[in-house]
Amino acid sequence: HAVTFAAGLAKQGYKPFVCIYSTFLRRAFDQIYHDVVLQNLPVKFIIDKAGFPGADGKTHSGLFDIAMLQNFGNMTILAPSSKNELVQMLNFASRYNNSPISIRFPKAQVFNDNTIGNFSLNSKVIAKGKDIMILSVGDMLSNVIEATKLTNCTPTIIDVRVIQPFDWETFFKYEKDHDKIIVIEEGILGGISNVILETMQKFNKGQIISKLKFIQAKKEFPCHDSRNTQLAQSQMLAKDIVNILNYHDALEISNVSS
Repeated sequence: HAVTFAAGLAKQGYKPFVCIYSTFLRRAFDQIYHDVVLQNLPVKFIIDKAGFPGADGKTHSGLFDIAMLQNFGNMTILAPSSKNELVQMLNFASRYNNSPISIRFPKAQVFNDNTIGNFSLNSKVIAKGKDIMILSVGDMLSNVIEATKLTNCTPTIIDVRVIQPFDWETFFKYEKDHDKIIVIEEGILGGISNVILETMQKFNKGQIISKLKFIQAKKEFPCHDSRNTQLAQSQMLAKDIVNILNYHDALEISNVSS
């Protein structure tokens, strides 16, 4: 009802924000499709508890929203990596009337940064290094940055704050200078990992495919435990990323969720 009602408001020129847990958004799949995206209405979906649910349990798993929303080609999907970035995205969404837009963020400790300025629909380069390029989606950025402080590896770190449409310009700008590419995102098989792999296969970019390693949630319901325990099971904590960075020469195409 909330999604359909928001569609009606948007049709009348209002700017409805649908604030909803990721787990409950799944129940409105048909409403998103039929009432919002088919009419390309600028409804703003603010998706809380996206990613691992922690002690809220299996019923509140937020690992499916990226894969679900990517079915809709006109749905803009954003993932803030910090408090400031979330604020910027909310301001951006209030002015964005081109299409439906979603902003997803996890149930997690707030990661603060000193980002200033206006948000735009592109990735953000956090650090420039060599050998490895890390594409970090949303809140995973805090773990990636922490991991780089614990290793001598100096990777290029890209904050993929726009999941859809994917920023291919930034990807190709830095891809050619790196031997390995790690993609880490808090969701099931799908997401930008799937977009990158399928696009590279489509255009026969085997040399890029050979560089890729995907770190995602396992294809199983998460245990009823802390969020950190759930992240550890999918090798997403800083210490897990350190192990990957320290042994980057041995990386092969793989997917934790497979």
